[in-house]
Amino acid sequence: MYYGLNANHEVMWSPYLRTMLALTLIKGPLVDDWASNQVQALEEKVTQAIAPIGQDQEVLWTDFITTFNLNYTDITKKQQALGMLYQLHMQKDCFNDYVTTFKHYAKQAEFDLTHLATIQLFAMGIENKLQDAILHQDTQPDTIEGYITTAQAEICKYQNRQAIKFPGHTKFSWIGGNQPLTPQTFQPTYQPWNMAYQRPIHRNDQPVFMDVDKPGDIFGRCATDVQKSDYQARGTCFRYGKQGHIAKSCPEQKEQPFKPSFQPNRFANL
Repeated sequence: MYYGLNANHEVMWSPYLRTMLALTLIKGPLVDDWASNQVQALEEKVTQAIAPIGQDQEVLWTDFITTFNLNYTDITKKQQALGMLYQLHMQKDCFNDYVTTFKHYAKQAEFDLTHLATIQLFAMGIENKLQDAILHQDTQPDTIEGYITTAQAEICKYQNRQAIKFPGHTKFSWIGGNQPLTPQTFQPTYQPWNMAYQRPIHRNDQPVFMDVDKPGDIFGRCATDVQKSDYQARGTCFRYGKQGHIAKSCPEQKEQPFKPSFQPNRFANL
């Protein structure tokens, strides 16, 4: 990009100056030593006593590019792009995204877009219904650009057909199911109990105030050892605090009579 913007500059005309400019732009703790070595090697090529290379010779620039690619090219990049190509498939109706992504990975994998295997791989990644529409043409495409042109024409025809048959609705070009243009909101099928649509309040939701007894009132008046000693000294009932009897013989204690749950003779008179 920088070269294209400054193609008419004198620095770009000279392979020597162009290479020097490129080396000055390579900066960083991991590449400084490499850049310095390349500057020294470039100076030796143009100043050597025997067969020096002129600064106007394009070989200075091509040697630099070759050396740079050998040292800093990701050797796994091609294999990764190859794997992505074989896994790539068109998603929904995003045909343009599929074309752009395929060409990107094909370039990284060094695939020839005019080769028959590359064209077949491109066709295999197209969505099935769109692929069928292309292959049912009287003249099937035999290039990637031909597939792109035919696919775009089929998508345009399909969208026009949907607009006429289903006005006001849209859906993915190659996926069934009508989808409204505006999202539908949930509408309750029942009438709320009031217009404010508040949750009905149950009587158990109201707070219930409870009488909390002091310690010892739940089971006996005396709860501590000090209270027990005081009650024993005064001859007071541990349960109700009255004198004249003890807790186990308290006349105010109410006991429920025992009633067995099993009555073998309850059906005897039926």
